[in-house]
Amino acid sequence: MPKVDYPLDRYGFQFSNRFRNVIADLPGGRKIELNGRCGGMSFLSLDHFFAGRPVPAVCSADLPADTGVPPDGSPLANYIMRRHYHSLAISAIFNVFLWTVLPDRSTFFAKGVHERTLNEELPKLRQAIDQGRPLPLILIHARDLLNIGLNHQVVAYGYDVEVGGGVKVYLYDCNHPGEESTLVSDGVTPGFIETCPSRHCGEQWRGFFVHPAYIPTPPPDNLSHLLPVRAKAIAGPVEMADAAAKSFDSRALPKAGKRAVPLTVTFERVTFDNPLNPAATEAVALALAVNGATFRWPRSGTKVAAHGRRYALRKRVPVLVGSDDVLDISVALADGAYISLAEEGEPVGCVAALYGKADRWGQGKHVARSQGPAGGFTIEYTIAAATKGRENTKMRRARKTPAD
Repeated sequence: MPKVDYPLDRYGFQFSNRFRNVIADLPGGRKIELNGRCGGMSFLSLDHFFAGRPVPAVCSADLPADTGVPPDGSPLANYIMRRHYHSLAISAIFNVFLWTVLPDRSTFFAKGVHERTLNEELPKLRQAIDQGRPLPLILIHARDLLNIGLNHQVVAYGYDVEVGGGVKVYLYDCNHPGEESTLVSDGVTPGFIETCPSRHCGEQWRGFFVHPAYIPTPPPDNLSHLLPVRAKAIAGPVEMADAAAKSFDSRALPKAGKRAVPLTVTFERVTFDNPLNPAATEAVALALAVNGATFRWPRSGTKVAAHGRRYALRKRVPVLVGSDDVLDISVALADGAYISLAEEGEPVGCVAALYGKADRWGQGKHVARSQGPAGGFTIEYTIAAATKGRENTKMRRARKTPAD
Protein backbone atom coordinates (compact mmCIF):
# COMPACT_ATOMS: atom_id res chain seq x y z
CA MET A 1 0.00 0.00 0.00
CA PRO A 2 2.15 2.93 -1.22
CA LYS A 3 1.21 5.99 0.79
CA VAL A 4 2.82 9.39 1.34
CA ASP A 5 3.00 10.62 4.94
CA TYR A 6 0.27 13.27 4.69
CA PRO A 7 -1.20 13.73 8.19
CA LEU A 8 -4.51 15.53 7.87
CA ASP A 9 -4.08 17.31 11.21
CA ARG A 10 -1.01 18.97 9.67
CA TYR A 11 -1.83 19.49 5.98
CA GLY A 12 -5.63 19.31 5.94
CA PHE A 13 -7.75 22.31 6.86
CA GLN A 14 -9.90 21.75 9.95
CA PHE A 15 -12.95 23.49 8.49
CA SER A 16 -15.19 22.36 5.66
CA ASN A 17 -15.41 23.82 2.17
CA ARG A 18 -18.53 25.94 2.69
CA PHE A 19 -17.38 29.03 0.84
CA ARG A 20 -19.85 31.00 -1.27
CA ASN A 21 -18.32 32.98 -4.12
CA VAL A 22 -20.09 36.09 -5.35
CA ILE A 23 -19.28 36.36 -9.05
CA ALA A 24 -21.74 39.10 -10.00
CA ASP A 25 -23.95 41.75 -8.36
CA LEU A 26 -27.41 42.21 -9.89
CA PRO A 27 -29.83 45.16 -9.67
CA GLY A 28 -31.89 45.19 -6.50
CA GLY A 29 -29.09 43.80 -4.34
CA ARG A 30 -29.30 40.28 -5.74
CA LYS A 31 -26.11 38.30 -6.29
CA ILE A 32 -24.97 35.38 -8.44
CA GLU A 33 -23.09 32.93 -6.23
CA LEU A 34 -21.19 29.68 -6.72
CA ASN A 35 -20.43 27.24 -3.93
CA GLY A 36 -17.03 26.07 -2.79
CA ARG A 37 -13.30 26.61 -3.28
CA CYS A 38 -12.21 22.98 -3.42
CA GLY A 39 -9.42 23.69 -5.90
CA GLY A 40 -7.98 26.45 -3.76
CA MET A 41 -8.10 24.41 -0.56
CA SER A 42 -6.52 21.41 -2.31
CA PHE A 43 -3.77 23.48 -3.94
CA LEU A 44 -2.97 25.32 -0.69
CA SER A 45 -2.91 22.07 1.27
CA LEU A 46 -0.34 20.70 -1.19
CA ASP A 47 1.61 23.98 -1.10
CA HIS A 48 2.06 23.57 2.66
CA PHE A 49 3.12 19.93 2.25
CA PHE A 50 5.84 20.80 -0.27
CA ALA A 51 6.94 23.74 1.88
CA GLY A 52 7.12 21.44 4.94
CA ARG A 53 4.80 23.71 6.94
CA PRO A 54 1.41 22.98 8.50
CA VAL A 55 -1.66 24.77 7.22
CA PRO A 56 -2.95 27.62 9.42
CA ALA A 57 -4.34 26.22 12.67
CA VAL A 58 -7.84 27.55 12.15
CA CYS A 59 -10.74 25.42 13.40
CA SER A 60 -14.52 25.78 13.46
CA ALA A 61 -14.48 27.45 16.88
CA ASP A 62 -12.42 30.32 15.42
CA LEU A 63 -14.85 30.97 12.57
CA PRO A 64 -18.20 32.77 12.18
CA ALA A 65 -21.00 30.42 13.20
CA ASP A 66 -23.18 31.36 10.25
CA THR A 67 -20.60 30.42 7.60
CA GLY A 68 -18.03 28.13 9.21
CA VAL A 69 -15.27 29.48 6.94
CA PRO A 70 -12.76 32.34 7.12
CA PRO A 71 -14.48 35.62 6.19
CA ASP A 72 -13.91 37.08 2.73
CA GLY A 73 -11.33 39.84 2.95
CA SER A 74 -9.16 37.91 5.40
CA PRO A 75 -5.74 36.72 4.14
CA LEU A 76 -6.70 33.03 4.36
CA ALA A 77 -10.01 33.36 2.49
CA ASN A 78 -8.47 35.61 -0.16
CA TYR A 79 -5.47 33.36 -0.72
CA ILE A 80 -7.63 30.23 -0.95
CA MET A 81 -9.67 32.08 -3.60
CA ARG A 82 -6.51 33.02 -5.46
CA ARG A 83 -5.30 29.43 -5.53
CA HIS A 84 -8.81 28.40 -6.58
CA TYR A 85 -8.45 30.65 -9.62
CA HIS A 86 -5.13 28.96 -10.35
CA SER A 87 -6.81 25.54 -10.14
CA LEU A 88 -9.22 26.66 -12.87
CA ALA A 89 -6.44 26.78 -15.43
CA ILE A 90 -7.49 26.50 -19.05
CA SER A 91 -5.93 23.05 -19.40
CA ALA A 92 -7.95 21.76 -16.43
CA ILE A 93 -11.21 23.39 -17.53
CA PHE A 94 -11.02 21.97 -21.03
CA ASN A 95 -10.39 18.50 -19.61
CA VAL A 96 -13.38 18.93 -17.28
CA PHE A 97 -15.57 19.88 -20.25
CA LEU A 98 -14.31 16.91 -22.23
CA TRP A 99 -14.63 14.32 -19.46
CA THR A 100 -18.07 15.56 -18.46
CA VAL A 101 -19.58 14.82 -21.87
CA LEU A 102 -17.71 11.54 -22.46
CA PRO A 103 -19.55 8.22 -21.95
CA ASP A 104 -18.70 6.00 -18.98
CA ARG A 105 -17.44 3.20 -21.21
CA SER A 106 -15.55 3.50 -24.47
CA THR A 107 -17.46 3.47 -27.73
CA PHE A 108 -16.41 3.37 -31.36
CA PHE A 109 -16.31 7.17 -31.32
CA ALA A 110 -14.71 8.02 -27.96
CA LYS A 111 -12.67 6.53 -25.14
CA GLY A 112 -14.80 6.44 -21.99
CA VAL A 113 -14.21 7.92 -18.54
CA HIS A 114 -13.73 4.46 -16.96
CA GLU A 115 -10.97 3.41 -19.35
CA ARG A 116 -9.27 6.81 -19.27
CA THR A 117 -9.20 6.78 -15.46
CA LEU A 118 -7.77 3.26 -15.05
CA ASN A 119 -5.49 3.12 -18.10
CA GLU A 120 -4.19 6.70 -18.31
CA GLU A 121 -4.69 8.58 -15.04
CA LEU A 122 -4.16 5.83 -12.46
CA PRO A 123 -0.62 5.12 -13.75
CA LYS A 124 0.22 8.83 -13.38
CA LEU A 125 -1.10 8.78 -9.81
CA ARG A 126 0.83 5.62 -8.94
CA GLN A 127 4.08 6.99 -10.34
CA ALA A 128 3.76 10.22 -8.35
CA ILE A 129 2.87 8.46 -5.08
CA ASP A 130 5.72 5.96 -5.57
CA GLN A 131 8.05 8.97 -5.82
CA GLY A 132 6.62 10.46 -2.60
CA ARG A 133 4.59 13.18 -4.33
CA PRO A 134 0.91 13.67 -3.44
CA LEU A 135 -1.05 15.34 -6.21
CA PRO A 136 -4.39 17.00 -6.94
CA LEU A 137 -7.18 15.09 -8.68
CA ILE A 138 -10.30 16.36 -10.42
CA LEU A 139 -13.24 14.04 -9.73
CA ILE A 140 -15.95 13.82 -12.40
CA HIS A 141 -19.59 13.46 -11.43
CA ALA A 142 -21.53 15.52 -14.00
CA ARG A 143 -22.80 14.09 -17.29
CA ASP A 144 -23.69 17.39 -18.96
CA LEU A 145 -22.24 20.88 -18.95
CA LEU A 146 -25.23 22.37 -17.12
CA ASN A 147 -24.16 20.42 -14.01
CA ILE A 148 -20.42 20.91 -14.37
CA GLY A 149 -20.26 22.44 -10.88
CA LEU A 150 -20.89 18.97 -9.41
CA ASN A 151 -17.32 17.97 -10.27
CA HIS A 152 -14.77 18.30 -7.47
CA GLN A 153 -11.06 18.66 -6.60
CA VAL A 154 -9.18 16.68 -3.93
CA VAL A 155 -5.63 15.65 -2.93
CA ALA A 156 -4.47 12.05 -3.44
CA TYR A 157 -1.66 10.73 -1.25
CA GLY A 158 -1.92 6.91 -1.44
CA TYR A 159 -3.34 3.98 -3.37
CA ASP A 160 -4.02 0.23 -3.31
CA VAL A 161 -4.34 -1.97 -6.39
CA GLU A 162 -5.71 -5.46 -5.76
CA VAL A 163 -4.86 -8.58 -7.74
CA GLY A 164 -8.36 -8.75 -9.19
CA GLY A 165 -8.16 -5.17 -10.46
CA GLY A 166 -9.81 -3.39 -7.53
CA VAL A 167 -8.54 0.12 -6.80
CA LYS A 168 -8.50 2.27 -3.67
CA VAL A 169 -7.18 5.85 -3.61
CA TYR A 170 -6.55 7.71 -0.32
CA LEU A 171 -7.65 11.34 -0.27
CA TYR A 172 -7.75 14.61 1.56
CA ASP A 173 -11.22 15.90 0.65
CA CYS A 174 -11.85 19.44 1.91
CA ASN A 175 -15.58 18.61 2.13
CA HIS A 176 -14.74 16.12 4.92
CA PRO A 177 -12.19 17.81 7.22
CA GLY A 178 -10.16 15.63 9.56
CA GLU A 179 -11.19 12.39 7.84
CA GLU A 180 -9.28 10.13 5.50
CA SER A 181 -11.50 9.59 2.47
CA THR A 182 -11.04 6.80 -0.07
CA LEU A 183 -12.13 6.27 -3.66
CA VAL A 184 -13.04 2.62 -4.19
CA SER A 185 -13.61 0.74 -7.46
CA ASP A 186 -13.79 -2.97 -8.28
CA GLY A 187 -12.00 -2.19 -11.54
CA VAL A 188 -14.85 -3.60 -13.62
CA THR A 189 -17.97 -1.59 -12.84
CA PRO A 190 -17.64 1.99 -14.09
CA GLY A 191 -17.27 4.57 -11.35
CA PHE A 192 -15.89 5.04 -7.84
CA ILE A 193 -17.55 5.32 -4.45
CA GLU A 194 -16.02 7.76 -1.97
CA THR A 195 -16.03 6.42 1.57
CA CYS A 196 -14.95 7.97 4.87
CA PRO A 197 -15.71 7.44 8.59
CA SER A 198 -18.43 10.10 8.51
CA ARG A 199 -21.95 9.05 7.60
CA HIS A 200 -22.06 12.10 5.32
CA CYS A 201 -19.67 10.46 2.85
CA GLY A 202 -20.59 8.05 0.07
CA GLU A 203 -20.50 10.19 -3.09
CA GLN A 204 -20.52 8.52 -6.49
CA TRP A 205 -17.84 9.59 -8.98
CA ARG A 206 -17.58 8.57 -12.63
CA GLY A 207 -13.77 8.79 -12.64
CA PHE A 208 -10.85 11.18 -12.15
CA PHE A 209 -7.86 12.73 -13.83
CA VAL A 210 -4.64 14.19 -12.45
CA HIS A 211 -4.73 18.00 -12.42
CA PRO A 212 -2.54 19.09 -15.35
CA ALA A 213 -1.53 22.55 -14.08
CA TYR A 214 -0.60 22.32 -10.38
CA ILE A 215 2.71 24.01 -9.52
CA PRO A 216 3.89 23.92 -5.86
CA THR A 217 3.97 27.51 -4.60
CA PRO A 218 5.42 28.57 -1.22
CA PRO A 219 2.49 30.00 0.78
CA PRO A 220 2.72 33.36 2.57
CA ASP A 221 3.41 33.44 6.30
CA ASN A 222 0.49 35.64 7.39
CA LEU A 223 -2.54 33.51 6.51
CA SER A 224 -3.81 32.79 10.03
CA HIS A 225 -5.14 36.32 10.57
CA LEU A 226 -8.95 36.13 10.28
CA LEU A 227 -9.88 39.81 10.24
CA PRO A 228 -10.55 41.29 6.78
CA VAL A 229 -7.70 43.36 5.38
CA ARG A 230 -7.38 45.27 2.15
CA ALA A 231 -5.47 43.50 -0.60
CA LYS A 232 -2.84 44.76 -3.04
CA ALA A 233 -3.15 47.54 -5.61
CA ILE A 234 -2.87 47.73 -9.36
CA ALA A 235 -2.25 51.33 -10.42
CA GLY A 236 -4.00 52.80 -13.41
CA PRO A 237 -7.05 51.61 -15.40
CA VAL A 238 -7.45 47.85 -15.57
CA GLU A 239 -9.43 45.75 -18.05
CA MET A 240 -10.70 42.78 -16.06
CA ALA A 241 -10.92 39.49 -17.92
CA ASP A 242 -14.03 38.33 -16.10
CA ALA A 243 -16.37 39.08 -13.24
CA ALA A 244 -14.72 36.52 -10.97
CA ALA A 245 -11.39 38.33 -11.05
CA LYS A 246 -13.16 41.65 -10.48
CA SER A 247 -15.04 40.36 -7.45
CA PHE A 248 -11.75 39.35 -5.84
CA ASP A 249 -10.98 43.11 -5.48
CA SER A 250 -7.22 42.65 -5.74
CA ARG A 251 -6.87 46.25 -6.98
CA ALA A 252 -7.54 47.70 -3.53
CA LEU A 253 -4.70 49.58 -1.87
CA PRO A 254 -2.58 48.02 0.88
CA LYS A 255 -3.88 48.34 4.40
CA ALA A 256 -3.39 51.80 5.90
CA GLY A 257 -0.06 52.09 7.69
CA LYS A 258 1.44 49.09 5.90
CA ARG A 259 4.55 49.88 3.87
CA ALA A 260 3.94 49.33 0.17
CA VAL A 261 6.62 48.14 -2.24
CA PRO A 262 6.37 49.73 -5.72
CA LEU A 263 7.23 47.31 -8.53
CA THR A 264 6.90 47.19 -12.29
CA VAL A 265 6.04 43.95 -14.08
CA THR A 266 6.91 44.07 -17.80
CA PHE A 267 5.58 41.34 -20.07
CA GLU A 268 8.15 41.40 -22.87
CA ARG A 269 7.80 38.53 -25.36
CA VAL A 270 5.91 35.31 -25.98
CA THR A 271 6.73 32.33 -28.18
CA PHE A 272 3.94 29.95 -29.21
CA ASP A 273 4.46 26.24 -29.83
CA ASN A 274 2.39 23.81 -31.86
CA PRO A 275 4.48 20.61 -31.92
CA LEU A 276 1.59 18.55 -33.32
CA ASN A 277 1.53 20.67 -36.46
CA PRO A 278 4.57 23.01 -36.66
CA ALA A 279 3.66 24.24 -40.17
CA ALA A 280 0.25 25.51 -39.10
CA THR A 281 -0.67 28.96 -37.84
CA GLU A 282 -3.12 29.54 -35.00
CA ALA A 283 -5.23 32.50 -33.85
CA VAL A 284 -4.21 33.20 -30.24
CA ALA A 285 -4.81 35.66 -27.41
CA LEU A 286 -3.37 35.94 -23.90
CA ALA A 287 -4.75 36.86 -20.49
CA LEU A 288 -1.92 38.50 -18.51
CA ALA A 289 -2.72 38.75 -14.79
CA VAL A 290 -0.96 40.61 -11.98
CA ASN A 291 -2.42 40.15 -8.48
CA GLY A 292 -5.76 39.11 -9.93
CA ALA A 293 -6.20 42.03 -12.36
CA THR A 294 -6.15 40.78 -15.93
CA PHE A 295 -5.01 42.48 -19.14
CA ARG A 296 -5.58 41.16 -22.64
CA TRP A 297 -3.13 40.79 -25.51
CA PRO A 298 -3.93 41.85 -28.12
CA ARG A 299 -6.45 44.42 -26.85
CA SER A 300 -9.13 42.97 -29.11
CA GLY A 301 -9.40 40.07 -31.52
CA THR A 302 -6.59 37.57 -31.90
CA LYS A 303 -3.03 37.35 -33.20
CA VAL A 304 -2.18 34.85 -35.92
CA ALA A 305 0.88 33.08 -34.53
CA ALA A 306 3.35 30.70 -36.11
CA HIS A 307 5.16 27.86 -34.33
CA GLY A 308 8.45 28.96 -32.76
CA ARG A 309 8.14 32.68 -33.56
CA ARG A 310 8.58 35.33 -30.82
CA TYR A 311 6.09 38.17 -30.49
CA ALA A 312 6.62 41.42 -28.59
CA LEU A 313 4.10 42.19 -25.82
CA ARG A 314 5.47 45.46 -24.37
CA LYS A 315 3.00 45.49 -21.49
CA ARG A 316 4.19 47.35 -18.36
CA VAL A 317 2.17 47.04 -15.16
CA PRO A 318 3.06 49.20 -12.12
CA VAL A 319 1.91 47.52 -8.92
CA LEU A 320 1.99 48.21 -5.18
CA VAL A 321 2.59 45.17 -2.98
CA GLY A 322 2.21 45.19 0.80
CA SER A 323 5.46 44.36 2.57
CA ASP A 324 4.02 41.08 3.94
CA ASP A 325 2.10 40.09 0.81
CA VAL A 326 2.93 38.29 -2.41
CA LEU A 327 3.19 39.26 -6.06
CA ASP A 328 0.96 36.94 -8.09
CA ILE A 329 1.61 36.62 -11.84
CA SER A 330 -0.20 34.32 -14.24
CA VAL A 331 -0.53 34.01 -18.00
CA ALA A 332 -3.05 31.87 -19.84
CA LEU A 333 -4.36 31.44 -23.35
CA ALA A 334 -7.63 33.31 -23.80
CA ASP A 335 -10.75 33.14 -25.96
CA GLY A 336 -10.48 29.51 -27.00
CA ALA A 337 -6.95 29.64 -28.41
CA TYR A 338 -5.76 26.23 -29.58
CA ILE A 339 -9.33 25.04 -29.23
CA SER A 340 -8.76 22.27 -31.76
CA LEU A 341 -6.08 20.73 -29.55
CA ALA A 342 -8.19 21.15 -26.43
CA GLU A 343 -11.08 19.30 -28.03
CA GLU A 344 -8.73 16.39 -28.58
CA GLY A 345 -7.91 16.37 -24.87
CA GLU A 346 -4.48 17.95 -25.22
CA PRO A 347 -3.67 20.30 -22.31
CA VAL A 348 -2.92 23.82 -23.51
CA GLY A 349 -1.37 25.07 -20.30
CA CYS A 350 -0.78 28.27 -18.35
CA VAL A 351 1.96 29.93 -16.29
CA ALA A 352 1.43 30.79 -12.62
CA ALA A 353 4.05 32.17 -10.23
CA LEU A 354 4.02 33.83 -6.81
CA TYR A 355 6.87 35.85 -5.28
CA GLY A 356 7.28 37.04 -1.70
CA LYS A 357 9.49 39.21 0.42
CA ALA A 358 12.02 36.39 0.94
CA ASP A 359 12.87 36.36 -2.78
CA ARG A 360 12.56 40.16 -3.24
CA TRP A 361 9.24 39.67 -5.04
CA GLY A 362 10.98 37.92 -7.93
CA GLN A 363 12.94 40.92 -9.16
CA GLY A 364 14.84 40.06 -12.33
CA LYS A 365 14.21 38.41 -15.68
CA HIS A 366 12.01 35.32 -15.98
CA VAL A 367 11.38 32.81 -18.76
CA ALA A 368 8.53 30.38 -18.06
CA ARG A 369 7.07 27.58 -20.16
CA SER A 370 3.37 26.80 -19.88
CA GLN A 371 2.38 23.39 -18.56
CA GLY A 372 1.17 20.84 -21.10
CA PRO A 373 2.90 19.07 -24.01
CA ALA A 374 0.91 20.63 -26.85
CA GLY A 375 -0.35 24.04 -27.86
CA GLY A 376 1.71 25.83 -25.24
CA PHE A 377 3.81 28.97 -25.05
CA THR A 378 6.90 30.47 -23.43
CA ILE A 379 6.50 33.84 -21.74
CA GLU A 380 9.33 36.30 -20.95
CA TYR A 381 8.77 38.94 -18.28
CA THR A 382 10.77 41.18 -15.96
CA ILE A 383 10.04 42.30 -12.40
CA ALA A 384 11.83 45.43 -11.25
CA ALA A 385 11.67 48.06 -8.53
CA ALA A 386 9.60 50.94 -9.91
CA THR A 387 11.70 53.82 -11.20
CA LYS A 388 10.95 57.50 -10.91
CA GLY A 389 8.75 58.83 -13.66
CA ARG A 390 5.51 57.66 -15.15
CA GLU A 391 5.10 54.59 -12.90
CA ASN A 392 5.43 56.61 -9.68
CA THR A 393 3.02 59.24 -11.01
CA LYS A 394 0.44 56.53 -11.67
CA MET A 395 0.95 55.09 -8.21
CA ARG A 396 0.46 58.48 -6.54
CA ARG A 397 -2.76 58.89 -8.49
CA ALA A 398 -3.83 55.37 -7.46
CA ARG A 399 -3.37 56.27 -3.79
CA LYS A 400 -5.67 59.28 -4.20
CA THR A 401 -8.33 57.44 -6.24
CA PRO A 402 -9.89 54.36 -4.57
CA ALA A 403 -10.25 51.30 -6.79
CA ASP A 404 -13.69 50.59 -8.20
